[in-house]
Amino acid sequence: MNLPSPIIDSHVHVWRAGHPGAAALWREPHPVERLWETLDAAGVDAAVQVTPSPEGWDNSYGTEAAALHRRRLCVFGRLDPAAADPAQRLRTWLTQPGAVGVRLTFFGRSAAVDGALLGFESFWDACERLATPVAVFAPDNLIELVRVLERHPRLRLVVDHLGLGVYPGCIDPLAGLSTLPEFAAFEHVLVKVSGLPEVSREGFPFRDVRDHLADAVSRFGAHRLIWGSNHPVVLAACTYAESLDYLKDCEFLTSEQLAWLVGGTLRDLLGGAWPA
Repeated sequence: MNLPSPIIDSHVHVWRAGHPGAAALWREPHPVERLWETLDAAGVDAAVQVTPSPEGWDNSYGTEAAALHRRRLCVFGRLDPAAADPAQRLRTWLTQPGAVGVRLTFFGRSAAVDGALLGFESFWDACERLATPVAVFAPDNLIELVRVLERHPRLRLVVDHLGLGVYPGCIDPLAGLSTLPEFAAFEHVLVKVSGLPEVSREGFPFRDVRDHLADAVSRFGAHRLIWGSNHPVVLAACTYAESLDYLKDCEFLTSEQLAWLVGGTLRDLLGGAWPA
């Protein structure tokens, strides 16, 4: 089965300079020009830059790249949810080139302490009022994230990586799958279908983990699921093309469902006009 177009990768990382103190992957630059070489070879039309954790709160390289590649790149940037005046900071952020959403991370040693997510009340309230999409990678804090949604049911939340613990040292990467169904009750919540190649023990085409995708389709519907590669992190598990092509081998997916997964859901989230 051929994949419908446009194909948009909802989860890629590019960065300007290496981070010597970080894990090996992040020690060398990974410029956007290298990204396009990879995406072009796989037939992917556009991508979402997700500011990587080693960049801290610095989203400048992503917005600079988006300004140069407006038809192909937009940005989910990192904002500090504990900082003052979140509404104004969100408004300012969304005026930057390509800025369309926010990304938060809480995992491993940086996992939030009990009650911390609920403590970001002003931030969640601002995101809900401004209808700002917020992608969250918090595999160790998913239950508390559900409590946040109970207070803010209109929050446009994106659960990254199916809730999987795709980070070095995670004891049980699949643990979050038991909590993921609780998000289905909140109609504005979307789930990013990324991370499955990284938790597969068989390799491409990842038949041992495809039931998790099938379950997500059943619970959320394909119109609430978004494919992403997690490039270049995913290269430790498979090639970039394989992180996409395994979807063709998922016999339970219809052509309409594939269209939602590889581009339709994300375009709907961002207003339907991107990429141009």
